[in-house]
Amino acid sequence: MNFNRRDFIKCCRHLALTSLFFPFLKKAQAQEKHLNIKVLQIYIDLLLPGGEMPGALKLGADKLIINKYENDPTYARAIRLGIAWLNYMSQKLNKTAFSELSLDLQLNIIALSERSDIATLPNLFYLTVRQDVFQYYYGHPEILKYFHYARPPQPLGFMDFTEPPQTSL
Repeated sequence: MNFNRRDFIKCCRHLALTSLFFPFLKKAQAQEKHLNIKVLQIYIDLLLPGGEMPGALKLGADKLIINKYENDPTYARAIRLGIAWLNYMSQKLNKTAFSELSLDLQLNIIALSERSDIATLPNLFYLTVRQDVFQYYYGHPEILKYFHYARPPQPLGFMDFTEPPQTSL
């Protein structure tokens, strides 16, 4: 392969343009990440809102999901695509971003993702985030207090059946 002066100049021009636009690209990526995290927090809050028990956001489930989003490229890609779908649907149906919709409209879009075909992006996004949030939420000690379940049955067995049955007289 010949590498002549024209190719060298093209390469230098490409590097110069790339280095010129790199700061803008990095800023745009940071803004996109910030908006994605905001939408993800809204989504998590809608999956498990606060009420009689604390909500998922109050217990920090969003921080766990965001940490996974920042450290796992495959997970991050799925989350980005899912959030892009949420915003696409909200733009298509209501001409605004998902984070700016009313609560009812946000819930309608989440319901659409839940009812989507099993092998589609919306359903995969819904199931992935839901599973991670539920696993963290229902494993949290603060939530376990609400179930009034003292401990697992093993190794001591169920408390009601520790003694052999008595005959009644």
